[in-house]
Amino acid sequence: MIGAFFFALQEQFRKMIGYYIVRAFVALLRWMTFRWIYRFSDVLYFFIYRVVGYRKSVVRQNIRKAFPDIDKGEARKIERDFYHFFCDLFLETFKGISMTRKQLTRRYKVLHKEVMREFEREGTGAIICSGHLGNWEWGATSLCTHTLRPMVGIFKPIKNQRLNDYFKETRSRFGIHLAATTETGQAFKRFVGKKAYFMLVGDQNPSNLERAYWVDFFGSRLPALHGIEYYARRFDLPVIYFAIRPVRRG
Repeated sequence: MIGAFFFALQEQFRKMIGYYIVRAFVALLRWMTFRWIYRFSDVLYFFIYRVVGYRKSVVRQNIRKAFPDIDKGEARKIERDFYHFFCDLFLETFKGISMTRKQLTRRYKVLHKEVMREFEREGTGAIICSGHLGNWEWGATSLCTHTLRPMVGIFKPIKNQRLNDYFKETRSRFGIHLAATTETGQAFKRFVGKKAYFMLVGDQNPSNLERAYWVDFFGSRLPALHGIEYYARRFDLPVIYFAIRPVRRG
């Protein structure tokens, strides 16, 4: 009994320390210009890729599966580009927490907004789907600045409740309504009558393989989430694919 109490206390202390480390890191990046952030990213790249080799074997295995016909030199270039992008994205995500609306809209351009306007004229909502490609965090946040319709984002909560509440607050500061994955159905029922846009990132690994779709993806047979099609059919909503294309740093 005493052991369980101290374990729980230790766990709470660990989560509290993690929360304050994240807050301190966000405060540090708040005052850094993007020029210095990307210099920091280059140092981080050297440490993660050259020194630690973080998950390098997994990355190489995936590249071989996806591109079996390329030579070793080209594979290594893809590998290096991935780690550079990974470090940039990591720092951009935390920098984005403190970015103003003006900073965000200047760095993240949403094209073909007339597609959204057409649905608004027709008086219907839509599902906007994307994947973990490019900076999806900035994308979900920036979409709110281009419509007066409610925007609903589905997210997977993290176990650290302090961090979960903090990220939920910062992500929703421009008006997006956030709902946990366990509340997806309730969110659709609540907002579908308000002609809302529902933002879903649909390339995670499904927790329920029996309900998953199985697709061929880069030479592998993989499970895919069924939720986008399910909710589109259930609530008679059109689906828009939100393609993200990084142009350059920052």
